Amino acid sequence: MMRQLLNSYSTYSLPSSSTVREIRNKLPPHLNLSNLESFDLDAKDSLPNLEGSISVTVPSAYNQPLPKTIHDINPSKLDEEARAIVVTDIKSPFYITQVNTAWESLCGYKREECKGKSLGPLLQGPDTDSIVISALLSNLLAGDDASAVLTNYTKCGRRFRNLVRVGSIRDEMGKTVNFVGVLRELKDNADDANEKNDRPRKETSELPFVS
Repeated sequence: MMRQLLNSYSTYSLPSSSTVREIRNKLPPHLNLSNLESFDLDAKDSLPNLEGSISVTVPSAYNQPLPKTIHDINPSKLDEEARAIVVTDIKSPFYITQVNTAWESLCGYKREECKGKSLGPLLQGPDTDSIVISALLSNLLAGDDASAVLTNYTKCGRRFRNLVRVGSIRDEMGKTVNFVGVLRELKDNADDANEKNDRPRKETSELPFVS
């Protein structure tokens, strides 16, 4: 199942010269690649200095560009999207300004109850990697797009692995006015068992999109 998951992506952001053993050491513990044979990796668009994360190209229908302008985040347009999308302020604590229907379905929160709240406390939990989040935030504040895989939690406490892509929304003058996140749940056979043993969530730092 894990081989099928990895084969569904076109690009992996790890050095092409890495051996399978080196690759295993860089991946988070829940990704078990012990039975994989060697495979080619393409070194593009990797997040800087991320331990316990893998940056990948979004598969299939999720491989569209991130929303980039204020016209792309029109509420009716967002609700037509199959991708789960959230839009926030650009200053801490990064209050939510918009979510779409797909985001509501994935995360379990209605837009009325999450709008104006900081996104971090809504999705954070004990297995969320703060180092990865810090790197994503660093890229955002530098004006760059970024992506990573990490663990988040729904409203009911269900743990899920989140392939998240983040970027900036700009106005007609090119000024950054919002941040945007596109979430994609990744599943494998272990997820059903993990859901039964999820630990209670706890308070952590307030960071956008994935914390």
